[in-house]
Amino acid sequence: MQRLPKQQIISLFICIGFDLIGMITYIIPGVSELIDIIWAPIAAMAYFIMFRGVMGVLGGFFTFFEEIMPFTDIIPTFTLSWMVKTFLVSSASETKPVVKTT
Repeated sequence: MQRLPKQQIISLFICIGFDLIGMITYIIPGVSELIDIIWAPIAAMAYFIMFRGVMGVLGGFFTFFEEIMPFTDIIPTFTLSWMVKTFLVSSASETKPVVKTT
């Protein structure tokens, strides 16, 4: 088994963080749908920025609708996409999740 580069590990933790933010609305009953309306476009933009290309566009749309629809926030879209990019997609540089750390 090959060890993942530090950048990939950082990307994974960011993806898990975004998924947790999306799921946190279940903790606050009654206000969750309002929070989803605010979070959905932010999540879609974050997804596009992280994954870029066709996957970024299609995944951004999916993420938006997944966050805006009731009872779908439990889907860990960012983390699942990270796994697809990391383990299933070819290792071309444009297919890696992009997260800049400074």
